[in-house]
Amino acid sequence: MPEAIPSPFHVLSLSGGGFFGLYSVSVLAAIEKEAGRPLARNFDLLAGTSVGGIIALGLAAEVPAAEIKSAFERNGTAIFSERPAPTTRWGRPTVSTRPEPTCARASPKMPARPSATRG
Repeated sequence: MPEAIPSPFHVLSLSGGGFFGLYSVSVLAAIEKEAGRPLARNFDLLAGTSVGGIIALGLAAEVPAAEIKSAFERNGTAIFSERPAPTTRWGRPTVSTRPEPTCARASPKMPARPSATRG
C-alpha cells in the first residue's frame, strides 16, 4: 500500500520592524478583504517576531487586519516613537493611499470568491 501524502501545513510568518509593521498589516488587510474571511482561517500556524508576533496574535484572535492597520495608523507614533510613519528614500509613504490591490490567485485554503458576489 502506498504511503499517504501528508496535507500541506500552511504557516504565516511575520517579521518585526516596529512601525514598518504597518506595511505588512496593510498587505494582509488587502488579502483578507479579497478572501472575505479572517486570515487565521487560512493558516495552520501564525507566528512572528516582535511587532510581527503582535500582528500574528491579533490575526489568530480573528481581529480584522484592517482594524489592526487602523490601530497602527492611530497610535503608531505614540507606541514606536515621535518619528513620523515610515517613508521611502524619496519621501513617499511606504503604504500607498491608492485602492488596495486584489489577489491574482487564491490558495487551496483561500478559494476565490465567485465574481457574482463582488460588489
